[in-house]
Amino acid sequence: MSRRKARDITFKYIYSTLYGQGNLDDVIESIITADSNEMQSLEGEEKAYFDNVILGIKEHEQEIDKMILSKLKNWTIERIFKIDLAVLRLAVYEIMYVPEMPLKVAVNEAVELAKKYGNDSSSNFVNGVLREIIKDKEN
Repeated sequence: MSRRKARDITFKYIYSTLYGQGNLDDVIESIITADSNEMQSLEGEEKAYFDNVILGIKEHEQEIDKMILSKLKNWTIERIFKIDLAVLRLAVYEIMYVPEMPLKVAVNEAVELAKKYGNDSSSNFVNGVLREIIKDKEN
């Protein structure tokens, strides 16, 4: 399995927490006991990636959301399309808390997820927010 597939699975679980399927603790518990083929296909580095990202987002959710909102004028977290928010949380976590993750890879993968699962404007929205976050990080 590839990191891309692991990222796709991770995105789906982040999204499930936003779509009214419980809080992150409940989702993590359901993941641990899940019998899904996708979860069973995660092993080794991909499983470690999944675990680290899910737990890392839980730990840093407030900081991640503040970074996202700092790039939007007059928005609230509730106003952001849930798919876009899940993609952004994943990408911002990778950008800020996974030092070995190349910034361009994090942005490109996030844009691809937004194209795959989002609406017509999702990829541009995600790209714009992430580019601004990267500018801040580089300065």
